[in-house]
Amino acid sequence: MENTMEAVGRNCGTELATFERCIVANKGDASKCVEPQRALSQCAARAVPMLQTVKERCGPLIRAYDMCVSQYSQKSDDEVAAACTPKLRALWECTEAVKQETQS
Repeated sequence: MENTMEAVGRNCGTELATFERCIVANKGDASKCVEPQRALSQCAARAVPMLQTVKERCGPLIRAYDMCVSQYSQKSDDEVAAACTPKLRALWECTEAVKQETQS
């Protein structure tokens, strides 16, 4: 995934910076940054085609992890870790499987 992040950063630096500025300006509320997030996602999909496959194949796991983090946003770090780490592991395993399939 490190190479993926590097490719996104290299090819989508403007979109990434715009999204980050929006998040900071809105005190971490990503719901107010839909358009910059969409632009970043589209750029990332062009820069790293594997990302689209990950979204398609691992989408339910991405949503489950996001929902978990949102549900536990007011809880302690230990509670978030206990509840959400299994979901993060499942997501990681899915992305690794996609990565292995696309590299073979």
